[in-house]
Amino acid sequence: MARITLDTISEELAQSGWKCVSTEYKNLESELHFNCEEGHDVYASWKKIRTKRECPICKQNAFKKLVDSIKPKPKGEKRVLALD
Repeated sequence: MARITLDTISEELAQSGWKCVSTEYKNLESELHFNCEEGHDVYASWKKIRTKRECPICKQNAFKKLVDSIKPKPKGEKRVLALD
């Protein structure tokens, strides 16, 4: 079994836009300092972050999912707004 280092953690996080700010790694259960892709500070164990990269601040933002689902109107097409 390969030993986990900060370099391997940083490489794995770089693929998803996260950063490891901590300078010391002890074990899977020890708390580390991370930055999510939005730049928020996240304090959690590597065991938790490697299975589910979830920022508590981004999770509470209800508009983040909404922005991803908005589709631009195709060129030359009209939209009709109907109010009841």
